[in-house]
Formats: sequence, C-alpha cells, structure tokens
Amino acid sequence: MTVFTFLIFLIVLVPAAYFIHELGHAVAALLCRYQDIVVSIGVGKRLVALRNERLGIHFYFVGFIGAHTSYQGESNHRYSRAFVAIGGPVFSAIAAYVSSKLGQHDLIRLWTYFHMWLAVTNLIPIQIRGKETDGYVFLKMFLKRGV
Repeated sequence: MTVFTFLIFLIVLVPAAYFIHELGHAVAALLCRYQDIVVSIGVGKRLVALRNERLGIHFYFVGFIGAHTSYQGESNHRYSRAFVAIGGPVFSAIAAYVSSKLGQHDLIRLWTYFHMWLAVTNLIPIQIRGKETDGYVFLKMFLKRGV
C-alpha cells in the first residue's frame, strides 16, 4: 500500500464509512418518528450543513476523527432507542458485505475491513468516560425496566 492510497482511505473512505454507519442510526430514528435528527461527521470547522424538516447532516473539516447522530423527542415504542442504536452496526455490516464483493484493490479491502471494524466494535457493550457504544445502549434498553 502506498502513502497516497492510505491518504485517500483516511480522507475520503473513513468519513464515508462513518456516514454510512451514522445513516443507519438516522434511518432508524426516522422510522421511530424521532425529531431533529442530526448526523455529524468529523470535528473542527463545519464545511457543509444540509437540512430538511427532520434531518440535518453536518460535515466537519477533519472527517476521519469520529461521528455521531443525535435526535430529540419521544417514541411510543419501548425498544425504539435499541432499534436506533443497532441501526449503525447493521448498516456497517451491510456495507462491509457489499464492499467485499467489489474486488481486491487495497482501498476496497481497507474499506471493507473498516466497515467490519465499525460494526463489531460498536456492538461491544462498554461505557467509557460517559460515552456508550451502540451495543451498550442496545443492551441497556433491554435490561431497563419500565422504559
């Protein structure tokens, strides 16, 4: 792998993988009828902000650092937060499968492995410094009584 290949992966494909993962959360939140859903990719100065009635998408200058999806409101279904939490890993797993069928180029393999990594690591139920993985939120919603 060349330095150029790695830079393309880091600058283009990692943020694209984050977007696919976060889109899974956003689609699930839309299906659960949550409001003010915002997908944010990266950190630093905001470069792009797209918005409609229920969904906002923000891209920031350093797109490979991380991402998150926020949403507001109440859902009438007990397990809606669990459904939203699992949406990201499901989209990442689907993207890993699809990208694995695209060929054996270094960039494609890297992108496939990164999608797999996003899906698997986000399913591990851990909480670190107040931040919860998707798996932690999913498990918490099933263990919580009276939700």
